[in-house]
Amino acid sequence: MGGVGLPQAAAGVASRGVASAHVCASAPAGVARCHALVVTDAHGAPMATGSPAPGSYGPADLQSAYLVGSNPGSAGTTVAVVDAFDDPTAEADLGTYRAQYGLSPCTTANGCLTKLNESGVQGSYPASSSSWAQEISLDLDMVSAVCGNCDILLVEASSASISDLGASVDTAASHGAAAISNSYGSSEFSSEGTYDSHYDHAGRAVTVSAGDSGYGAQYPATSRYVTAVGGTSLTRTRAGSMTPAAPREQRPMCPLTRIPARA
Repeated sequence: MGGVGLPQAAAGVASRGVASAHVCASAPAGVARCHALVVTDAHGAPMATGSPAPGSYGPADLQSAYLVGSNPGSAGTTVAVVDAFDDPTAEADLGTYRAQYGLSPCTTANGCLTKLNESGVQGSYPASSSSWAQEISLDLDMVSAVCGNCDILLVEASSASISDLGASVDTAASHGAAAISNSYGSSEFSSEGTYDSHYDHAGRAVTVSAGDSGYGAQYPATSRYVTAVGGTSLTRTRAGSMTPAAPREQRPMCPLTRIPARA
C-alpha cells in the first residue's frame, strides 16, 4: 500500500463501480492467497498516490467506526501480524503511514516493532514478495490505526503454505502476542483439520479474514479455534462519525475485532 493512504475497502468501492484487483495470485489448496485488494484505473493499473486519496479512511475514521476511542490500545500489549514472505521495507512504510496521521513512531529501535522469521529469529528472513509485501504493509498500517499504543510483532512465514503460516502463528503466540492477525486463506482441503492446532491458542485472539469472494469458505477462517472476520462498508453520518453497514462482502476493514471470551 506504500504506507500512506488506505483506499476505501474493496467491498465499498465495488458497489460504486470502482475497479479493484487481487494483490496476490490464486493458489492451490493448502497454499494461502493474501486477501489484499488494490483499487485500479480503467486499464487495470493500481491507483497509487503519494498522499491519502479522496475518500480514504484514516485512523480517526476507523476508530469511530469500531468504537475503539481516540487513543486505543494499551502500552505493552502486543498485536501480531502473520503473513508470508518478506517485506524488506515494512518498517519504512509503517513509518510513513504513522507520520502521515500523526501517530507516534513505531520502530525496531524503540522496541515498538519486532520482526521475526517463521522460527522466531530476527534476520534470515524469507525471500521477498512484492505481492505479500503489500498485504504486510496494509496489515501493519491497520494495527496502527486501531491500536495506536500497541506494540507490533510481524512474523514472516517462509512460504504461503498453510504449514508455514500455521507455524508462524505458533511463533507469534510464543512471543506473547495478545492478538494474532491473519489476512489470508486457502480453498478448503480434506486434511485441513491437521493444522488446527496451530490456531488453537487459548486466551489469545486469533483472527482470520474470511476472503473476498462473497460466498464460500476458506481455511483457516473455517477453523473452530479462530474468529473469522467478515467485512462491511462504512458510511459517514451527518455528524461526521463513521457507521458500518451490515456485513456484505467477506473483506475485513481492519485485522482486529472485538473477541468474545473463550469458554
